[in-house]
Amino acid sequence: PSTGLAQAVPQPAPSTGTEEAVVSGIPVQRAKFAIFVQGFPLGSEEVFVDRTPQGWTVNGSGTIGVPVGLALRQAHVAYGNRFEPREMKVEGFLGDQRIDLSVAVTGNSAVTSFSDNGAPKQTTEAVSADAVVLSGNFFGAYAALAARVAKAVPGQTFRLLISPYPEKVIVLREVLNERIQIAARSFAVRRHVLA
Repeated sequence: PSTGLAQAVPQPAPSTGTEEAVVSGIPVQRAKFAIFVQGFPLGSEEVFVDRTPQGWTVNGSGTIGVPVGLALRQAHVAYGNRFEPREMKVEGFLGDQRIDLSVAVTGNSAVTSFSDNGAPKQTTEAVSADAVVLSGNFFGAYAALAARVAKAVPGQTFRLLISPYPEKVIVLREVLNERIQIAARSFAVRRHVLA
């Protein structure tokens, strides 16, 4: 199993006067995540998940302080009605380096445009119709993976496109029920171990 240095933990989003906004009769889900690096709170990310007649979208923005230094101006991931990947866009800064990543999926091909030390680059990778599109800079994109994993059983596989790299396959190894404590609060969580 893989472990990471960063963990996103949901926290209550500020109230907007209504607990749920509705766009075209479809509820919009909103969450704010506290981001911890090696156990210390370093930032937050606000994420909006929307269901539209064209499919699903995940949008967000956020920051992670020093030593990471991430300012995520806007991020967007779109899936079709059968949850097939359509596109991803991520804009922001990592330190003084601009992040400008764009992924366009057509059929079984994903074209990724990005900047590598200021030089424009483009890659084309094969992608499965059921792939989950992720970015190392946008935790909100993992909402799509979480939705699939929540209904899965150990042994089930998932295809991930973490652009600009080739598609990878991961396996749900086990599901564990745990408690997390933050300051004086504790709450039950279900941890899915993926490898």
